[in-house]
Amino acid sequence: MRIKMMEINLKLLEKQRAHPVHVQGEVELPDVPREVPEVDALSPVTSDLVAEWEEDVCHLHGDLRAVVTYQCSRCLEPFDAQLVAPFEEAFTENAAKADGEDIHHSSDGTVLLDPYIEQAVHLALDNRPLCDEACKGLCPVCGRNRNVEPCQCDTRRIDPRLEALRDLLSSPHSE
Repeated sequence: MRIKMMEINLKLLEKQRAHPVHVQGEVELPDVPREVPEVDALSPVTSDLVAEWEEDVCHLHGDLRAVVTYQCSRCLEPFDAQLVAPFEEAFTENAAKADGEDIHHSSDGTVLLDPYIEQAVHLALDNRPLCDEACKGLCPVCGRNRNVEPCQCDTRRIDPRLEALRDLLSSPHSE
């Protein structure tokens, strides 16, 4: 079963409850790059899910995949990374079985998956993305990207309480 919109019909899936049903689709999440400062862009999210019935509850599980363009937290350069997010939700039309957290209620038998997919993507995003584990970042003095060109800046930290002593020792009259 291939779904173009990320909406499922519980009644239709229940008719096929004897065996697992594959649910595939794609959804665009344009709000993610606006809401997450580290994300410059997000490709459409593709889903490869399996729907299985247990009593009156439809369990939907599988993987979500997308390409994320992050901004490196050290050098601020953009880079692409594969996102694979686990997805697991449960839905029912039976209000007595729904608890609001683990099992969601659908009164009309249809479920729009977009908000659940968006939540899973948000949870899978890297909050401190690095273009490379060995990224040298930006020079705190001149701002150059140290991955591209080295700089000769003095980046040693001096205790602010001893700053006056450094000035005394560096003056020509210090001898």
